[in-house]
Amino acid sequence: MYKIEDNSIVFSNGRRVKFEDFIAEAVSFENTIVIRLENQGWKKTNENVLAVDYEGNVKWHIAKREYTYSHCPYVQISRRIDQLQAFGWDGRVLSLNPDTGKTFSEDWVSVGVDIYSPSVRQYV
Repeated sequence: MYKIEDNSIVFSNGRRVKFEDFIAEAVSFENTIVIRLENQGWKKTNENVLAVDYEGNVKWHIAKREYTYSHCPYVQISRRIDQLQAFGWDGRVLSLNPDTGKTFSEDWVSVGVDIYSPSVRQYV
């Protein structure tokens, strides 16, 4: 078990893992918890998705890619069966292995599709 406290994830054993920015979302899988950071702090990055195991060890960070714009962070993550879906600000949709971060597929959605981002409070 774990709980989110601002920019930290706190495990039932008392271990706390602190990040540079607030945690916007966390999606649980069997071996990992995938986290999307808010990306509003001093160190803005497009690679704002990562995974930790239930011991609090960082397992992977989402890979760097060529982006449509200079600032294209991921704005939503969700679980789809046993895969993670990560939705980018530029319309990119990645399906990832939650244990390794390896990309299964990469697609694009059209602008105006209802992918609501609770962190930026807008449709992308």
